[in-house]
Amino acid sequence: MRTAVYVGFLREEYPPFSFATSPADPSDDARVRVDLVPQLEGRDRLTTAFRLILAIPHLVVLALVSIALFVVVVIAFFAVLFTGRWPGGLRDFALGVGRWWLRVQAYLALLTDDYPPFTLS
Repeated sequence: MRTAVYVGFLREEYPPFSFATSPADPSDDARVRVDLVPQLEGRDRLTTAFRLILAIPHLVVLALVSIALFVVVVIAFFAVLFTGRWPGGLRDFALGVGRWWLRVQAYLALLTDDYPPFTLS
């Protein structure tokens, strides 16, 4: 996620190559922080398979939000080209979409049992 944020010009500092061996993310930037402790107990085949069906509403909404993100990135490209910086609202929207995708991916990859919220924050 840190690399995607760096490549998207949402952050100036180059992402580090190493991570701590603990599950907590050592990042000091709260906007690009990943705190995730895998939950490995209390699962069976039915709940694991049913997870994909539960994620379909997120995937549909995220597909639509990703179209809006494309428009935001094009507008932000020209804003950065002429002003040299991302407008705050556009940057927050892009980071929010990235967070939402990350939460859904973690849910689908069985890293967490918490159903992701329908929110950009």
